[in-house]
Amino acid sequence: MKRTKDVRLVFVRILQHGEVYRVYGYDARFGGQYAVGGGYYVTDIDTHIRYETPSKEKLKLVNGE
Repeated sequence: MKRTKDVRLVFVRILQHGEVYRVYGYDARFGGQYAVGGGYYVTDIDTHIRYETPSKEKLKLVNGE
């Protein structure tokens, strides 16, 4: 989805099974949406979207700890 200046949603496309996106933000509007960059959003649908964060061990490796 893309949001217009008057904060309406415009359909862009349906994500395919297995597609992975980096999330840059979260907004509670429209039932909850993840910002995926470029003004695009993915609506948080429990049965279709899985949000994961890296484990603390992986974060330590990235941060050089």
